Amino acid sequence: MSNVEVALAVPLMYGRVKPNSLYGLRTERTLRDEDAWYRGNAYGGRLFFRTGLVALVAVIGLYCVPSLRDNFVAYNIACGAVIVGGLLFTTVLVVRFVHSL
Repeated sequence: MSNVEVALAVPLMYGRVKPNSLYGLRTERTLRDEDAWYRGNAYGGRLFFRTGLVALVAVIGLYCVPSLRDNFVAYNIACGAVIVGGLLFTTVLVVRFVHSL
């Protein structure tokens, strides 16, 4: 899941995604203002890229914890918490950035 987050962030970071209704940071502001679209998505892409890398390292690190490695359910809950928590935190930061433009 983290690798998908990283892969989806790269085109956003480099401004390769034109304003659309399917992919990218879609707020009223970014859909109305093309400059806000590219600035918001570049910022968001960089944050989501970093968040994905941190989550990937954390998931690998959690696998190294013997008690989690032996408990499939606990490991998946811990990984899910890291991934979803990172996504939510990053989303809040990106939306706040767009509102500040």
